[in-house]
Amino acid sequence: MTLLYRTPKGVSLTENGKIFFEFIKSGVESFMNGEHKLTALHHLETGLLKIGASTTITKYYLLPYIEKFHKAYPKINISITNHLTNTMLSLLKKGSLDFLIVNLPMKLDNSLNVIPCTKLHDCFARKFRI
Repeated sequence: MTLLYRTPKGVSLTENGKIFFEFIKSGVESFMNGEHKLTALHHLETGLLKIGASTTITKYYLLPYIEKFHKAYPKINISITNHLTNTMLSLLKKGSLDFLIVNLPMKLDNSLNVIPCTKLHDCFARKFRI
C-alpha cells in the first residue's frame, strides 16, 4: 500500500497515508513530548531532586546550598526527607532518594559512595541544680 507520493517538490501523503497518519499522530506527538521532557531534564530545566537529611543538617548545613541551587535551577523541585539514618539508607538503595547527607560514622557497605563534606561539632546542654 502506498502512503507517500514522491514528487520533484517533496513528499505528500496519499489518501491511505492521511488515514494512517490520523492513527499514528498521537503516538508521534507522545514521542516528541518524551524527547522534549528528556532534553529538559538533561538541561536541568525540570525535575525533582530527592534529598535525605536530618533536621539539624538541613537547618545548619544544607539550606544555603539549597538556596543557591534553587536560584540557579528554579524549575527543579526539591524534596527533603527526614528519617533515621538506616531508614534513609534503605530509601536511597530503593531509588526513593537521590542522595543523603548524614552524620558519620555510620555502618557502610560497598554499594555506597561516601564523600565527607564538612565537620559539625555537636554539644549537649544540661540543667544544673544549684
